[in-house]
Amino acid sequence: MLPEVVNQSLHRFYMFTSRIAAILLSVSLVGCATVEKQAFNKEVATNIKTIAVTERTGEETYDVNIIAHPGVSFGLVGGLIAAADMQVKSSKLTAALDPAQTQLQHLFAKKLAQSLGAAGYQTEIVPVAKTIEDKEVHNTVRAKLSTDALLTVSVHGMYVAAGPTTDYYPYVVVRVLSTDVKTGAKLYQDTITYGYNFPGTKTVHLPGKQEGRFQNMDELVGDPKRTRDELYIGLEAIAAQIAADLKQ
Repeated sequence: MLPEVVNQSLHRFYMFTSRIAAILLSVSLVGCATVEKQAFNKEVATNIKTIAVTERTGEETYDVNIIAHPGVSFGLVGGLIAAADMQVKSSKLTAALDPAQTQLQHLFAKKLAQSLGAAGYQTEIVPVAKTIEDKEVHNTVRAKLSTDALLTVSVHGMYVAAGPTTDYYPYVVVRVLSTDVKTGAKLYQDTITYGYNFPGTKTVHLPGKQEGRFQNMDELVGDPKRTRDELYIGLEAIAAQIAADLKQ
């Protein structure tokens, strides 16, 4: 039987790497995953005038991902060291940004509703527990809605470095699915990313600014407002992209 401290380390390694892997899989950055896409179906959506935008509720975390962490080259022990290092950095970043103040999910829902309003839609924001899968949201909340369409969104913000001594770049991932409230028909689906450029990504990717990078962890957590603002810039860009995609 493994010592308790090793068991705890393995559990932390599993939980952290599972969360990172889920994010990367969702944007088709590893393995053979594919990004589900459907261009806005204007013909089906001609009568869509009102849209409900979901806001995921629950405490946020902000991860730090070092792509070529040297620890991963040394088997299980090295992997544990790499995961522990990134987990500590993620905890420091989350504490510095303060989820209660940063509120990426809340702010993005507001920005998206505003962008859609400027595009001519009437909007409302509907809170949805983050534990509900995107495809289940329609059936879960449709009875509560008086709008024509539901726009399910999930947001994740993180910082990514290519290696242990390279700059950290903001990285925002938004998955979006729009359905007709009455029929359940899919109107639009995509994954949009902002910031760090993963080679071969299949998402709609919006490049970040060069001045949005941070040289090291001390700089990343030393000025939370700037670190937070760089993620907010990504939210603005992605909200504008979605509103442009849904323009009638």
